[in-house]
Amino acid sequence: MKLVLLGPPASGKGTQAERLSKALRLPQISVGELLREEYHKGTKEGKAAEKYFDKGKLAPHALVMKIVKKRLAKKDCKKGFIFDGFPRELPQARALMKLARPDRVVYIKVPDSLLVKRMVSRTQCPKGHTYGIGHKPKKRGVCDVDGQKLSHRHDDTPDIMGHRVKIFHQKTEPVLRFFKKMGIVQTVSGTGTPDQIFKRIKL
Repeated sequence: MKLVLLGPPASGKGTQAERLSKALRLPQISVGELLREEYHKGTKEGKAAEKYFDKGKLAPHALVMKIVKKRLAKKDCKKGFIFDGFPRELPQARALMKLARPDRVVYIKVPDSLLVKRMVSRTQCPKGHTYGIGHKPKKRGVCDVDGQKLSHRHDDTPDIMGHRVKIFHQKTEPVLRFFKKMGIVQTVSGTGTPDQIFKRIKL
């Protein structure tokens, strides 16, 4: 199965993508995390993405697609994948259709006011495991999965968050309309606990 999860920042799509990855035994792919990995490795792609992270802007289309193609070429994607927050723009959606047409798009819908509250409480470990409202670690400040220290993302600030939500409405909602025309979008409420949201998603 080729699955895409879309939703505004802090909508919980990363948490649901992780759960779906385990349930369906498919790789979870977050383009944002891929770019951050390149950034921490100090690669050419990572350095190019750095200035966009700091301003809460989307990375350029060519850079994103280069990373996506590289990831989809790996063996674990042969049976399918779960994209977490990608595609974010219409050119990316069209490019993905040529690379690997998705079977389903799950849109996690959350009111803007709740997104800010989630952002303030959100923490994650270096490997991307995320915690926040309704999903707290067993031990404060420590990841349940790998025992690493949790911290706030440097781009989780009110100003950057507000800008990212604005970008989502401007750039990603047209992507949803694009996929809706194909009849493959399932919209689920992103309010409630991670367990409640997961139960709403049709596998």
